[in-house]
Amino acid sequence: MKIKIKGTRMKITDAIRNHVEKRVEGLSKIIDADDPTILVDVEVGKISNHHKSGDVFRAEINLRYNRKQYRAVSETGDMYGSVDEAQKQMMSELRRSKSKKKSSMKKGGAEIKRMSRQK
Repeated sequence: MKIKIKGTRMKITDAIRNHVEKRVEGLSKIIDADDPTILVDVEVGKISNHHKSGDVFRAEINLRYNRKQYRAVSETGDMYGSVDEAQKQMMSELRRSKSKKKSSMKKGGAEIKRMSRQK
């Protein structure tokens, strides 16, 4: 898994980089982290330079896996909270995709079984 981290309107510190890498590595519960074809682009930063309060920080995770594109975006008042929320959204999206694949395989198997019984 290749991880690219980009900062928008702010500098990426080692603490932010470590937190983002830790959260992205958490996705390995669902996907194979050893696969070099998986690309993860993470963009963290401020929405604008003049906002001081409210949902100022933004985290965006783009993941290319199995020829599909997954995306999660979060805006909160805390940088680390934004990264955590985006990671939760990405986990949810990956789980949904995985369950869709399993259910379609089950439906296909049931259809084949039904057709073989009719003969």
